[in-house]
Amino acid sequence: MRYQIVYSKAGTAQTTWKHSMESAIKLADDLRSAGYTVTVAEHSKAGSRTVRHNKLYFVEIFRADNGVNLWGNVIAARTENKAIKKAMREAGLCGKPMEMFQFSTDLILPLSAEAML
Repeated sequence: MRYQIVYSKAGTAQTTWKHSMESAIKLADDLRSAGYTVTVAEHSKAGSRTVRHNKLYFVEIFRADNGVNLWGNVIAARTENKAIKKAMREAGLCGKPMEMFQFSTDLILPLSAEAML
C-alpha cells in the first residue's frame, strides 16, 4: 500500500507519498503543526480511502470548588480541546458552565489509523 499526503496552505495544494502509514501520519501531523490543511489517503489494489487519525487522551473532570473527581476515561480526538468537549458530553455535563470544572488531560499515544478501521 501507498499513502498519499495532500496538503495546502492559502489554496495551493501539494502532494507527496509515503510507503508506511506511520510515516504518513507523522508527516501529516508535522504539516498540521506548521499550519497546513492535510488529508491522508490510503491507496491499494482494492481502491483508495481517506485515513482518519486521532490521538488518545485520558481526560479527567474535577469539580472546581472541591477537587472531587467526577469522571475519567480515554477519549479519541484530534485535539485536546475536542477531547475535553467530548468528555463533557460523555459525562452528561453539557450545558453546564465550564468554570465549574477543572480538567486533566494526558496524551496517551497517537492512535494508528489501522486501529480506526
